[in-house]
Amino acid sequence: MTASLDSMEVSSKRIAAENDLQEIIKKITDVLELDGDDEELNEIVNCLLENGRQSLTKYEESITPRIYKEIMIGYDNQLVLSLNKYFEKLWELEYGQTNQWFISFLKSYKIECTDVYQCVLHRSVDVGNIYMKNCPILSIVLQLLFEDINDERLKTTTIFDDLWFTITNNGLRSIEKYSEYIVRSVYKQQMEFSSTLHQALREYFRSNVFSSLKELKIRERKNLYESILDSVAEYGWLTDLKSVKDNLAQKSLKLLLEKLSSFYQRQQVQENDCLKATEMSLTPSEESKGN
Repeated sequence: MTASLDSMEVSSKRIAAENDLQEIIKKITDVLELDGDDEELNEIVNCLLENGRQSLTKYEESITPRIYKEIMIGYDNQLVLSLNKYFEKLWELEYGQTNQWFISFLKSYKIECTDVYQCVLHRSVDVGNIYMKNCPILSIVLQLLFEDINDERLKTTTIFDDLWFTITNNGLRSIEKYSEYIVRSVYKQQMEFSSTLHQALREYFRSNVFSSLKELKIRERKNLYESILDSVAEYGWLTDLKSVKDNLAQKSLKLLLEKLSSFYQRQQVQENDCLKATEMSLTPSEESKGN
């Protein structure tokens, strides 16, 4: 009975959050003061939510000059304020029930590191999901922690892609290479077991690790799955799984190491393709323009 009540409460909270999100989207639509049919209106709003404010440039002719000028400059206008609320509510809706640690992390950063938090939030407002990769929860954590990878570096270098592929291939221990982009005290905190970054990496690796274990018919026992996930999050796909060797048959261990290694090889190909695409899209830095 208690479990049923808890489930109803969670469902009720989710419905309320979804309603709040729809109200914010309606507010955004009202701010734009768009004409046209519903299909055109929905296209513009959906593109805005997915690709950020910069995407409105291709819809400039559909927006009145007065509104366009007002919403495209600065961060103190009704569109930006509504988009801020949209992304915060979206993150809460997506992760509030399954990853409460992430919501707590966001709330603490909003209070204790307001400028950094606002910078990342405004980045979402401007360019939408462009830096979210295939795991928004990890991307947001990285953007907040590695605060020296600012908008200028994101636009003119491949440093964020480099960090992303390094850490999603080689795990938490590999971030030392990028320690110049993170506050020293924060770096030390994040290197600890069960840090925010470690938890975010667990979410990144979870699906492939657990599906591999099930595919190889390795049974869950004595928290084995979670222990293996911890090892991959810390050392990446090429972990030796030393901490769990005593709980795995040699045959199973060999097969699992080969399976995990295959993800590393696959991601190497993706990394090369992604870096090439990023390099082609980079804008010249102010420094290089002057040379």
